[in-house]
Parts: sequence; C-alpha cells; structure tokens
Amino acid sequence: MFKILLLIFSGIVAIGLLVIIFFIGSLIYSALGMGYDKINKSLSDLYYSKDNKVYFVRGGNFFELGPTLIEDADLASLKILSANYALDMNNVYFQSEKLLFADTSSFSALDNYYAKDNNHVYYFGKPISDIDPNTFEFIGTSYFSKDKNNVLYLGNKINNATPEQFEVLSRGYSKDTNSLFYEDRAVSALNNLYIHQIEEGKDHSFIFLGSQLLLKGRKVLDLKNPSFFNIISDQYFSDSESVYHYSSDIKKLPNSDPATFKVLNDRYAKDKNQVYSSWQTILDLDPRNFRPIKLEPSYKYSTLQITPNTIKIVPNRKIERLSKSYTTHDNKIFFYYTIINHADIHSFEVLDQNYAKDKNNIYYDTNIIEGAIIEEFEIINKYFSKDKSHVFYRDKNIEGCDPQSFSVLDEFYFSKDKNHVYYGNKIIEGISPTESPLVS
Repeated sequence: MFKILLLIFSGIVAIGLLVIIFFIGSLIYSALGMGYDKINKSLSDLYYSKDNKVYFVRGGNFFELGPTLIEDADLASLKILSANYALDMNNVYFQSEKLLFADTSSFSALDNYYAKDNNHVYYFGKPISDIDPNTFEFIGTSYFSKDKNNVLYLGNKINNATPEQFEVLSRGYSKDTNSLFYEDRAVSALNNLYIHQIEEGKDHSFIFLGSQLLLKGRKVLDLKNPSFFNIISDQYFSDSESVYHYSSDIKKLPNSDPATFKVLNDRYAKDKNQVYSSWQTILDLDPRNFRPIKLEPSYKYSTLQITPNTIKIVPNRKIERLSKSYTTHDNKIFFYYTIINHADIHSFEVLDQNYAKDKNNIYYDTNIIEGAIIEEFEIINKYFSKDKSHVFYRDKNIEGCDPQSFSVLDEFYFSKDKNHVYYGNKIIEGISPTESPLVS
C-alpha cells in the first residue's frame, strides 16, 4: 500500500514539474518573441508578423510590453518605411496607429519621426498644420526643418523665424538676421550683437551674445572678457577671474583660482586655495596635500552642510546622533547633516523626528518656527503644530487660524478651523469648513 501511495505521489510531483516547466518555457518563448518574424529587420525591429497578421512591439520589448495587433493591416502589401512608419494598400501606420488622413499613394517617411504626403507633413504621426510638403526640408539635422514660410524645431514652429535667413549654430541654437533662438523659442534680438564664441560642454552648448554667456538659452553671466572663457571639464568652466560649476545652473566658486584649478575625479577638484565638491567648498582641507583617497572608504564619512556653498566631510565616529534625524558635531546641531544656525547645544532637545527646541526657539527641520511659544507648544503630526495662539504648517504660521477649533483633514496638507479650510498655510477660498468634501 505504501509503495502505491509513493508512486501516486511521485506521479503528481512529476506532472506538477512538467506543468511548471511548460509554463516557464511558454513565458520565455513569448518574452523572446519566438514565433514572431521581423517584417523588415534592416529598417525596423518594431514590426512583426505571425499567422498572417501584423504586430507592433514598442521598443522591440516582447517581455515587458508585448506585441500590439494592428487591426486590418494587410501583410501581403505591407511596406516598412522606417522604424516607426509603415503602409499597406489601404492605410498608413505610425507605430500601431492608423493615420486616418494620410494619402497612401504619395506617402513617404523622411526619417523615423517625420513623414509627408501630397497634403501634409507629419511628426510623430501627427500632421503639422500649414506646412507645405513640397518645400519642406531638413536644415542640417532632423532637429531643425523648414518650408517656404516656417522654421520648425522637432515639429514645433519657431515663431517669427525667417526661413531664407535661418542658420543652425550648435546644440539647439540657431539664428536668422534678427534673432537668436534656442530650440523652438526666441532668446534675444541680435541688435547687431556679435555671436563670437560657441563652446561644446557635456550635454550643453555655451554661446556668447556680446559679453553675455548663455546656457540652454538662458543668459547666466556677463563676462568682462569672453576671450578668456575656457571649458575645463563637463562640470567646470572658467574666465579670467573665477571658476564656475555648471549643470542645470551656474554656480561661481568663491575665491577660486583658474590658473591652478584642477579636476581630481568626478567628485573632487582643487586649486591653490581650496578643495571643492561640485560648486561647494570643502572646509578644513589643505589643497596642497589633498588626495581623494584620503576620504575613502566613503561609508566611513559624512558630509555636513555648513552654508549653501560650504561643507565639511568628517568621520562618522566624530558625529554624535541625538535621534534618527538630529546630530551634533563640533558643538553644532545638524538636521540630516544640515546645520541649524543659532541652535543652543546646551539646551537643545529633540521633540519628534522633525521637531526640536532649545531655550530660545522651536525648530522644524532646520528652521525656526517664528512666533511659537515654547511653553505652550504642541505637536499635532509630522506637518502641523500649535500653541494657544497660533497654528503652524511646517515652520510657517497659518495666519488667523483658530487653535481651539483646528483639526487636520488628511495628515499631509489639508486642515480646517471653524472659519476656513486650509492647504498648507494658505486659506482655500470659497470652501466652507462645514461643506468641504474633505470633511468626513
């Protein structure tokens, strides 16, 4: 009897394993697109056929996105025009969508995103209004294009650009006789100002209009002598007097020396005066003998924010933790490694994750809650607090709010008293606290 039960159990296990193997095999088969054939692999890896039907696979990703059936597509007459465009005897397709007004007899793809027929120019499958397909052409690259009346950047018309005088400059910049453009917008009237220098940085082009330095179409600096402009790396440039850090914005490095400035690695740089991390000066480091290896391994150190432009890098063993969020170092208090100015270390007391006090003030994160009465102060939740005369959202007073009738509605932003409903520390006009949909 035992042998029979063992055989039955073994059979069940074997069948289960076969089902699992079949299921996993089916997933792998589908994820790899097995059973689907690329229609024209030299032009596109997004269009496939199976069982005489046409499918579009976004990004060619069968595993995560899977195939989309293109309804009514005729495989026998289907032609792949580019990575995203195709047509058959009845329709034109951008990816898996039919272009309802496209003329199949004259339709052609210009690249992966632009196309045209006798009636329209298309971008991402959408017709661009008032563009003449007979005079449409690219200007240098497919970023810029034009017809007899208009100039476009990635399918968007550039207002007031003159096609006959239009010239592409560098990474999104262009001009005509009257204006300088960045992407699809006018940056400045030229007013006879000379565009006298264009420099390539990582993901950016710097351009000078007169003495004004522009980054991503924004005027960011007025340099006394643009001829001294120099890109040091993909994070730094200099002029004759200072070094600057650039990414989405420009930060001047105070007291920096362009002549001795040196990038050490992706994180650190130095000159004869200081050591830097991005745009911030690292205090208490001697640039003469500093090497990045001295701050390795990095997990043994923490970065303390002293001012917006200065930091200290200190060993973790020299930081005393008061709570999950508050720490001390060198007789100073920090909230998540950002200094709390004016905090009195001798009387400092943590109240909650975001709240603390000393003999003089109540703090929310790093900021003083102005007007809070220490002896009466009460924490409501992570964002709201009060005393007998005030209600606060984070570190801001909710003007006119009545503490006695105050209540929180959603634990994050919304609250009310007998008179108003509030979002943060602002009154929501036109909503009564008794009629608000937030009030249960």
